[in-house]
Amino acid sequence: MLCSNLVIIQALADKNNKALQAQLQQNNKRLAEGSLELNDADSANRKSMAENSELLRQLDEVEGEKKIFPAKDSTTVFSG
Repeated sequence: MLCSNLVIIQALADKNNKALQAQLQQNNKRLAEGSLELNDADSANRKSMAENSELLRQLDEVEGEKKIFPAKDSTTVFSG
């Protein structure tokens, strides 16, 4: 009787172990996918930051040019 109980307990433990291993594999797969998505988002963020920096640089350049070459007043009359 004791031996049969041990066999049943061992079988249940093996079944639970197998289920836990499958769950661990599934969680590891989700973790890897999440990590890839995070890396993709980080890359996109870095690209956006670089583009933003370039646009700000161009804006500063244009603003600097406006100070050097101010726009003529539209009411200025040309003599000719």
